[in-house]
Amino acid sequence: MGNLATTGPSSPHADPPDPDPLVQLASDQARARAGQDPCVDRCSLATVTRDGEPRVRTLVLHGVENGRLELYFNATSPKWRQLKANGKYELLVYWPTIGRQYRLSGGLDEIPWETMAERWRRRESAGKQLDLYYSIHLPQSSVIEDADAYAGAMKGIGAELAKGGCPEAPGSIHGLRLLPRRIEFLDVGAVNRIHRRYLYTGGSGDWIRQPLVP
Repeated sequence: MGNLATTGPSSPHADPPDPDPLVQLASDQARARAGQDPCVDRCSLATVTRDGEPRVRTLVLHGVENGRLELYFNATSPKWRQLKANGKYELLVYWPTIGRQYRLSGGLDEIPWETMAERWRRRESAGKQLDLYYSIHLPQSSVIEDADAYAGAMKGIGAELAKGGCPEAPGSIHGLRLLPRRIEFLDVGAVNRIHRRYLYTGGSGDWIRQPLVP
């Protein structure tokens, strides 16, 4: 850190995060889970439309292990089409119980469909219901003209699943592994309320870490 580094607990650059930001992220998620953080398995994904408009939504974050962050999609969703069209994204993770935030961007790698199909068969009923509804009735994000009809259709799909049958996974399910090349780490719970912020660039275990002004 050069002459910016100081000793003692009041230093904003004392105890820097792990040289590998994905190792640090996994460790922080474990801490957040231990503290029953309500956002422990949630993230915000920003994409860009064909017209250059930003879109942000909250998703379930899967598999923060071994340098892999995974997201699941349905091919009928606008976000899937946007990612396939231009590959641009930024993912934000924030765990309020530990005051840690991550912003990630970079590349993408599609999870094999066979892997997704096996995982889908093990999913809870509610997740299956939605995927089956998209395939049988309307695509994700469609306008619902009749709320009662929607509720009835979902109830019918749920009843079929409750009978114990496990239908084949619909072909519209997909998954992506994020391959971040830029990660910003922000610690808002640091000593003396002095925030710490680091920029990581590179990827694949070969990261360059630089402290930033918060």
